[in-house]
Amino acid sequence: MIVPQPDSNATFRAGFYSNYEKEELSEIKDIKAAIKHFSFDNRDTISTFIKEIESKPQNNNWNYFVKLWEKFSYLPLPTFNAWSDLVKNHKALALLLLKMEMDERLVQRIDREFTIIWEMISPNVWIEAKHTFADYLLAADVPEEMCSTIINGLFDKLHQALPNYPQEVIDFIKTEKMPALMPTPVMEHVISGWIQDLIRDNSDASWPQRFEGRLLKWLNKRPEVKKYINIPNNFQFPVAILPIVCASIAAEDTRISELFVFDHETLFNIKLIRDFDHNWFNPVYSYFLNLFLLNKY
Repeated sequence: MIVPQPDSNATFRAGFYSNYEKEELSEIKDIKAAIKHFSFDNRDTISTFIKEIESKPQNNNWNYFVKLWEKFSYLPLPTFNAWSDLVKNHKALALLLLKMEMDERLVQRIDREFTIIWEMISPNVWIEAKHTFADYLLAADVPEEMCSTIINGLFDKLHQALPNYPQEVIDFIKTEKMPALMPTPVMEHVISGWIQDLIRDNSDASWPQRFEGRLLKWLNKRPEVKKYINIPNNFQFPVAILPIVCASIAAEDTRISELFVFDHETLFNIKLIRDFDHNWFNPVYSYFLNLFLLNKY
């Protein structure tokens, strides 16, 4: 790998050049070997290896990512295929962020540089990583009460790094307890009020309108959800529906691939819709995530 030094006046795009023989796939026993074996004809070596360690916090190969961040954080993260494949594996990503103490800069860089929507990650992924990391700490003789304090503090740090990520979801990850749902007629009335607030507060705004057709198609197949949403204008549908779709994906009721092919343009437009009004997105997302998870379990 040829990269510019952090204090160099010369800037150029990083490049990888190899003159060694690639190892047999069966011989790949660490992340460095997986990276050496990676090629355009064999793109899965790194992701396959990450899959093997996604629930093994004691594995020494996590140190590769720690050193990568320490030495090369001045470069774009996608410079390294290892980061790109890690971010695609949500279980591995959650575990690594816990191991790296929810480093605020790293979380925010991942948010900016990769096609990731945190609200589409299942809270159960975080909860599973939390338990795995707790077992790791207990095995290192950290007292149980201290483990809970440490881990809760780390999820508070995650929220500090992603302040628009709903606090209600952070609380659920920490406590694994969902609040009781209000009766449906009451929530229909509450959400109707939120809709009026959304329309009034953004009466002069330019509403993002991508994905209208596919989101409406998704909603029309779910009458139990559609009854909550009464939007007067078609151009307001994407903003109104996206938090519910994200909640359904996070609850593992809807697959991302049913609606989106993730690329940078798609990511940009999803974030544009999500960030249009967090006073709308966050409570609607949190309520429907709660609803979908309670109905599922």
